[in-house]
Amino acid sequence: KEIIVERGTKTVYRDGDTIVKQFKAGYPKSAVVKEAFNHALAEESGLNVPALLEVKNTGEGWALVIEAVEGKTMAQLMAENLEALMEQFVEIQSDIHRHTCRQMGRLKDKLNAQISSLRDELDASTRYELHVRLENMKPHTKITHGDFNPTNVLIGDDGKVYLVPCTH
Repeated sequence: KEIIVERGTKTVYRDGDTIVKQFKAGYPKSAVVKEAFNHALAEESGLNVPALLEVKNTGEGWALVIEAVEGKTMAQLMAENLEALMEQFVEIQSDIHRHTCRQMGRLKDKLNAQISSLRDELDASTRYELHVRLENMKPHTKITHGDFNPTNVLIGDDGKVYLVPCTH
C-alpha cells in the first residue's frame, strides 16, 4: 500500500491499479454511501472522474475503490509552474459548473447544516448572518466540488484532466 494522503477521517492509498479511500472505523456508512452515489452521478453527468469500482467494508471501516489514473496532481504541477497553471485551474472549475445533476444533494443544504452545527464555535448572530448570506445565493442544480483544490485535480499522463471524487 502506497499512502497518497492521510486526513482526519480517511486514508487514501494506491493498491495496484486502484485507489482506495479508506474511512476510519466509526465514520458513518451513510456518508460513505452518499459520497459513492455522488461520485456515480458525477460520472454519469459527463465529468471526467476516475471510475468508481466498489464500495466495501474492509473490517477497518468503509472504503471506496476507484480506478487509478497515472499522472500528477495540479498541486504538483503548480509547484513547478504556478502562473501557467492558475488559469487552467480556474477553467476546470468553470467546466465543473457547466454540468448539472438534479439528484445530487445541494451544496447550499450541506452548508446550512454545517453552519447550524457550529453552535460552540460561532455565536448566534454570526451563524444567522452566514445563513442569510447563503440564502441570498441563487438556486441552481450545477455540480460543485465540495473540496476543489489542486490536490483533487489530476493531469493524466494522457494529458486529460481528471477530478478526484466530487462530493457535490
